[in-house]
Amino acid sequence: MNDIKNFDELNTLKDLIKQKNNEIDILKQNIKYRDIAIHFYKNLLENKLNIQFTENFEDDITIYSKLNCNYKLQKSFKNNLKECKKPRVKKGVKPSVKSNNKKQNVKQNLKQSLKISIKKKIPKDLIIKKELTKEEKENKIIKIKNENLNELTSPNDKLWKMTYEQHSEHIKKLMQNLENTRSYSKVLSEIKIHRLHFLKFIDDDKYKKILNENTEQIKIIFKNRGSDEKKINKLVKHKVISAYAHRTFFLDNFERTTIEIDEVNLVKKCFQYKIKFKENFEIYSSENLIQNICNYQLCISDVLSMISNATTNIYGFCNIIYLPFDNNDFAFYYLESITKNKRRWKMDCKLDDISTEVWEKTLNYCIYIFKKIYQKIYHDNVYRNDFLEISQVMELEGIQLLKNILYLSNKKQFIKDFQNIIKTCNKYVPTENDNFNLYTNDPLLKINYKNLNYNNLFKKLFDNITKKNIDILYKTIQKQK
Repeated sequence: MNDIKNFDELNTLKDLIKQKNNEIDILKQNIKYRDIAIHFYKNLLENKLNIQFTENFEDDITIYSKLNCNYKLQKSFKNNLKECKKPRVKKGVKPSVKSNNKKQNVKQNLKQSLKISIKKKIPKDLIIKKELTKEEKENKIIKIKNENLNELTSPNDKLWKMTYEQHSEHIKKLMQNLENTRSYSKVLSEIKIHRLHFLKFIDDDKYKKILNENTEQIKIIFKNRGSDEKKINKLVKHKVISAYAHRTFFLDNFERTTIEIDEVNLVKKCFQYKIKFKENFEIYSSENLIQNICNYQLCISDVLSMISNATTNIYGFCNIIYLPFDNNDFAFYYLESITKNKRRWKMDCKLDDISTEVWEKTLNYCIYIFKKIYQKIYHDNVYRNDFLEISQVMELEGIQLLKNILYLSNKKQFIKDFQNIIKTCNKYVPTENDNFNLYTNDPLLKINYKNLNYNNLFKKLFDNITKKNIDILYKTIQKQK
């Protein structure tokens, strides 16, 4: 009996050894396929993406985050791993539950083993210069200012050269003169023009607050002078508040105001100065970029002028740039962070993400603001054949918004123009303080933008516009170019 028992134990032991050997064979086979997969994808990625791997694998850097791969590449990579040849199991031997679990663990380990360290190849023809000292930077700014005096010039040079504090001080003095002077019209006009120059330095919200404070102060002055409410309101409308402010803030009867071309040009110049002449790098913010484009300025300016003003900088302190190496069409970057004077740039391949977001939000804003103006004037969105002739607001802002909407219907052209602005104006020569996450193109990024049908866009503007009216409106806008 003992012999039989020992014989059974021996057979059980042999079966166990055989089973373990099979499991070992399975693991060896999986390791073999893992090594093949690693070698294959290592060579593939090095060739396609122009990168170079080190010999050591890093645990904290994965292929997905370091390469900044898109979804398609990740999905393709995973699917190809699943298609690796499965190891065969010998007939008559069923894999144990432990064996299946180990196979799953191998797949998990395979993902972990593909964590790699990448050594970026800096393009050979990429010029890297020395970082300017603080003194050199200040001298550069002064020199550029002197070379671009014409661009800084306003129709009124003396007022243009004044600081925010100087404008404020002049307004205080003019307010005091207003209490006694007989020629109050001239004083009110001077206050208005000084206040318009505030747009060089502050945003619309702060400007509106100052406007309200000035208006209330002037009302009190004229009330003390014995003017009745009717006269005061008339003065406020025609002498105190500028036509631009009426239209920007949709004040009562804004549609009846008449804006002079000098006022339009001054306001444009102020906004250009406020954004374009910043004397330091600023971290890129999509929210700030959109705010600098999608505002009332878009009602009196074309889209490309707004893009150029919002993205370029006269001193070279741009936060969206293009690196000119190998005559490439993809090396666009935005400033992700600044740490101890070290600038970290992140690639937006072919400017795809930024330009697409700007296009979408700019188009939506143009449609929204046009409908808002139209509804404020006519109290509905019913199409009228003569809507462009009834109000100067529609003659200026209305036609400009329609031109912008029509231009934005061609998304492909917009993206191309956006890229050209950055390539032409924001060509960047890096220093040792600049760090770039990538220097390579994304071969899987396919640009295939579809243009929008302007018929559908015009239908969003009006409740009942016909195809015939759309064609007439389209021709009218085309004549304005």
